[in-house]
Amino acid sequence: MFAGMTIMNFAPSRNGDAYKHIREVLVPFHEELKGQGLHEAMFLVNPESCQGIGIAIWPDSQKLRDLEQGNTREMAREVRDPETAPTEYTRLRAQWVQDLGGGIVSADWYEVAGYVAPGATEPTRGSTFRRSWP
Repeated sequence: MFAGMTIMNFAPSRNGDAYKHIREVLVPFHEELKGQGLHEAMFLVNPESCQGIGIAIWPDSQKLRDLEQGNTREMAREVRDPETAPTEYTRLRAQWVQDLGGGIVSADWYEVAGYVAPGATEPTRGSTFRRSWP
């Protein structure tokens, strides 16, 4: 499995808006992505530091690659701005963060090396080798 992780900050006055945005925009949007292979997504908010983290887990690295169009240092800068974001997904993400008066701190990909599923008796330890790292 592979995870796309975005760390963002938002204006302190927009704390309530961040929660509302997650419930009304991000959750439904990512629910639709399940039809394209999304395994699960999680959105975290620290109201004291005014930071949020979004994590989308995909079983197929190609799906993550298609949505993000790369994770080079240059691309990491491009996905922070809705004007230069390379895909509709990255453009929407940058626009939503901008609408909250914030900015994207980082957008990176990770291989899921271990995972404890709800109700599982044994953790998933990840693959023994990388078959399709983005």
